[in-house]
Amino acid sequence: LMPTIYKFEQAAVRLEGASLIGHVNEFELPEVNWESADHETVGLLGTLQYPTKVEAMEATLTWADYSPELAAAAANPFQGVNLQVRGAFGVYDGPNKVRDALGRVTMQGRFMGNPLGSFSSGEYERESVLMIDYVKEEFDGTAYLEFSVNPPILRYNGGQNLFAGIRDILGV
Repeated sequence: LMPTIYKFEQAAVRLEGASLIGHVNEFELPEVNWESADHETVGLLGTLQYPTKVEAMEATLTWADYSPELAAAAANPFQGVNLQVRGAFGVYDGPNKVRDALGRVTMQGRFMGNPLGSFSSGEYERESVLMIDYVKEEFDGTAYLEFSVNPPILRYNGGQNLFAGIRDILGV
């Protein structure tokens, strides 16, 4: 039995629902890294570590050319933006392509800083960094990760919000 292969074929970036096709060279997605705290008690023969909170998440967008839409969004660090990266993946069963699948990462965040780029002979380079407050990863119709700083949301594999109990206890 041949394994199923999901081959990346193409991607598109959307800002507030508008396509940025032709304006983005690269979009580096955020990393979801957990800080942890040690737990030591009498009777344990070691130290346990439990996750406590997610470190600040950043995404990096490399411009392909000048985009008035991106420039307007990057100019205001106090205005949140909605971003989405959509990837087309070919689904192969052995040597045969059987269908296409959608990989999607949806984010909410703010542009932090506004480097205006650099000009050189025949070239324009610009890169923007965003602080990400919300991220949702979906592939082929299944949500694998959803995390939000405020309101606190944590879902894995489309399950229930693991922070729902904490929200109920705190009354938020």
